[in-house]
Amino acid sequence: MTVFAMLHMPSSAKYTAFALQSLLDSTQFAFDDQVLLIDHCGGYSPVPAQVKYVVAPGAITFAQKANFALRHAMAFGADLWLLSNDVHFTPKWRDAAEGCDSVIALPACNQLM
Repeated sequence: MTVFAMLHMPSSAKYTAFALQSLLDSTQFAFDDQVLLIDHCGGYSPVPAQVKYVVAPGAITFAQKANFALRHAMAFGADLWLLSNDVHFTPKWRDAAEGCDSVIALPACNQLM
């Protein structure tokens, strides 16, 4: 199982819908994978049906949202992929990332060469 957690920030709200839709369109998910959108302001709309929308209590930092996502994944014994809300996910991006031997991958580009 894999939890894909995207952190929504009001300052980059215009990117979230685009990033989220490209993630859903370009990713092959396993039956038990989860996509989380973590927000601390509430009111993000529309939330696609495949996405679990989580409103964190109060204004929390990026690190606190990341820790929330990590605890959620650990509760399910799942891997966590912490995703930026300002990335356009392209076909086969997951294949490229899974081919990386590192625990943390910080790609400059998710295009396959």
